[in-house]
Amino acid sequence: MKKRLGFITALVILGLVAVLWPAAKPTHSVDTPARNVRMDEQQQSSNTAATPAGAQSISVTEHIAEALPQQFAYIAAAYEQELSYPPYSRPLTRDDVQLLTPNQYVVQQVPLENGAQAAIVLPQYRFIYPEDIEVVLTVAGVDASQVTVSLYSEDTGQRLTESTMQANEQGFSTILTAEQDWQGELRLEVAFRANAQPHRLQTGIDYQQPSAEIIGVKDGYAEGSDLVIPLQLEVSAAGTYRVRANLFSSKGEPLAHLVGSADLAKGEATLLLRAYKAVLAGIEGPYLLNTFTVERRSAAPGERSRFGKSVQSEYQVAFYGLGLLSDEPWQPDASELQRLEFLKMMAEAQ
Repeated sequence: MKKRLGFITALVILGLVAVLWPAAKPTHSVDTPARNVRMDEQQQSSNTAATPAGAQSISVTEHIAEALPQQFAYIAAAYEQELSYPPYSRPLTRDDVQLLTPNQYVVQQVPLENGAQAAIVLPQYRFIYPEDIEVVLTVAGVDASQVTVSLYSEDTGQRLTESTMQANEQGFSTILTAEQDWQGELRLEVAFRANAQPHRLQTGIDYQQPSAEIIGVKDGYAEGSDLVIPLQLEVSAAGTYRVRANLFSSKGEPLAHLVGSADLAKGEATLLLRAYKAVLAGIEGPYLLNTFTVERRSAAPGERSRFGKSVQSEYQVAFYGLGLLSDEPWQPDASELQRLEFLKMMAEAQ
């Protein structure tokens, strides 16, 4: 069964609504005790006094109940739009930051004494051997000295390497040379002194020995309503693979986020990506394919996913047959249509 990432959010909201809906509806008691009435009157008097003149008093529970159908209408409209594209080929825009930069490291400023700040800066979150790790420490509002960085295995706690960081225009930096035994979740720890006080900053990264490499991309071809893009891989660890990539026009305009999966044996292999005609927006090839994420998926509980890489950061996809692609609309499966119908029903509920 195809799964929609966007629908997870809707399911969470539906679960909350299922719990909160009965409490959200206004209730009326026929035989309300007098003391409760007096309490309500006192509360109402207090609320009235606290409300600016001319402002309307609003019941929170009534407001929630009235807003729920509208929220379901928004969810239904978004989900219906999502169902117009296959899950393996989604439209891509400049606003899709997480898809455009899936391996981005998020810098976090750490406050020090007297308003000073420090931060670890890395070029990315996940590294694939033999990529070295460039580490930068930025410091503002205080002078730092004796700056070192250490790399540890999260699983064993073993220190894998240590280096002294040198002062430069950025702050302090060094490059940790990659080793073949680095694998999995690692911890970076930067230590320094400022105002005669010791400080330590920590951050996590992921380091992988490549399970597969994309070594080439063949010319695209038409198959029904899809542009099919064959990826050539060199697989070092057999398993079930999922590859994500972004497709751009020759001018660099984002077109589609593509996802393909296949069981691959060790050695040379081919995995197909498909771009649905509608996401191509009438733009003829050639296209540019980049931003690869090569994942060997976990095969058993407790086993971690492994990751690979692409030999080149970008490939040109030759294809000049946009008119060869058929125009039939994408057909969601029965379960997806049932979910959409349910959302529309809840949106129309009074």
